[in-house]
Amino acid sequence: MAPCTPREAKRARAETCNDAVAYVQANRGRELTKAERLDVLHLYSVLQSQAVAVAQHEPIAATVAQMLGRSSRTVQQNWARFKAEQAVAVALPPAYRQPRPSRISYNLKAKSVVQKFIRMRCETRTRTVARDVLDHLAEKGIA
Repeated sequence: MAPCTPREAKRARAETCNDAVAYVQANRGRELTKAERLDVLHLYSVLQSQAVAVAQHEPIAATVAQMLGRSSRTVQQNWARFKAEQAVAVALPPAYRQPRPSRISYNLKAKSVVQKFIRMRCETRTRTVARDVLDHLAEKGIA
């Protein structure tokens, strides 16, 4: 249902904006990518060059942080590092987010051996963990 009055329309826009900000915060990682760091530098430098002509009432880092949804400390650290090194360095993402090769080759033989092993263990109500499966595959010469 579309809002009828201007006040309702304004409230609906505000709710949509709040939903968008919450969605971004929930789905964006904590670490800054290289593109995000470059965006910080670009915004900071543009605002700083405009601040020479116009009196600035609030710090540039706070404005950039508000625009990008990051903390002003992060913006300041990024700017300071660029001034010191004249380059943008990006830390590697955490190891648990990087893809790793599988320990088990995925083929029909391995799949059927694992299924039979799990079914056998379920029949005897024996607790089964990944280590048990890997050991069983090693016995069979698959892993």
